[in-house]
Amino acid sequence: MSEAAAQAFVFFLAGFETSASTATYALLELAMNQEIQRRLQREIDQVADGPEGFTFEKIESMEYLDMVLSETFRKYSAVAFLNRLCVEEYRIPVTSYTPCPRVMRLVTSSHGVHHDPDIYPRFAASSIPSYSGARTSRPGAARHSCSSARARETASASASACSRPSRRS
Repeated sequence: MSEAAAQAFVFFLAGFETSASTATYALLELAMNQEIQRRLQREIDQVADGPEGFTFEKIESMEYLDMVLSETFRKYSAVAFLNRLCVEEYRIPVTSYTPCPRVMRLVTSSHGVHHDPDIYPRFAASSIPSYSGARTSRPGAARHSCSSARARETASASASACSRPSRRS
């Protein structure tokens, strides 16, 4: 039982810190990019001014908020390195087809990948719409879904969506 409690505590702590960091970085980017801020504010207002207000389902359906947070996750990754295991022999094209044997461990700099201008454009108003459905290398993007990454995304989306000033007061 104590092992389960310890695991639950680690899950909560990891999700809280990364959610707070992501929300902070998202707000920083919104403060520096007025056009993105205005567009996101319009989407939030449409949801908030509806008869039901904010619900979990409505926040989940906010496409532009998801794009802004996905770009924030990319730019300010919560992990420094991605560890992967090669499950079948593969030749890596970027390195003149260097062989990667089965069961070889690979370590990649997430910052290096996510800040390579050949792979991703800079965080700009023009790049956000094209980001929808783009490939990422975030934790849990491999075969198995990472439940802590999902919790981080949900908490960050909720915090960002609910941080708007009320127009009703």
